Amino acid sequence: MTTGRIEMGPTARTVAANVRRVREARGMSLRALSQELQTIGRTLSADAINKIENGRLEEGEVGPKQVRRADVDDLVALALALNVSPLTLLLPPKASDEPVHLADAVAVTGGTAWSWGEGLRAVPVDDTEEDPAIRQEAYEALALPPDRRRFEKLRAVQSARRLSETIEELTKISPQADNSTTVAARTRAARHHQQLGHELDELLEQLPPAPSGE
Repeated sequence: MTTGRIEMGPTARTVAANVRRVREARGMSLRALSQELQTIGRTLSADAINKIENGRLEEGEVGPKQVRRADVDDLVALALALNVSPLTLLLPPKASDEPVHLADAVAVTGGTAWSWGEGLRAVPVDDTEEDPAIRQEAYEALALPPDRRRFEKLRAVQSARRLSETIEELTKISPQADNSTTVAARTRAARHHQQLGHELDELLEQLPPAPSGE
């Protein structure tokens, strides 16, 4: 076990903060979480979990001296015990436009961080590197398992994602927004909805006919 003040990067601090946030949202004590971890074969004492959570503080903040960094086995076990995705612990709690650091020199919005984690979008790490389209293509080639990649390439899935993004945009429009903004958003939503309907119809036409009598 590692004790004492250790260097915590931005993702380690995010994990530490998320473990505490989700644990408290579940209404679990440190001891209860430790017991749940024990049932899935990962031994972390209440004190060890507390030290993991202590790593949430930013550099320079006054806080406890004893900190433990969660390793990847800790992370997966904690996600299982807390009944969340590992991404819930790894990524910021909001997929918003607020900037977050994935690494000391890589800052993106919370929304981009989640799209990256979900296997949808590459994150640029250097403004001078290759064309973003090339990086995105390379990302898509390996970010997901082959069967998930085929699924994501379906036109209907891509249309559904565009519609979902437009719905998200609609939910962010304030009641005081000017009329041109709302009209444009409504138009995009209607267009994406119609396109999704066409592509779902195409997929249905490719299915074998139902047996007679059904």
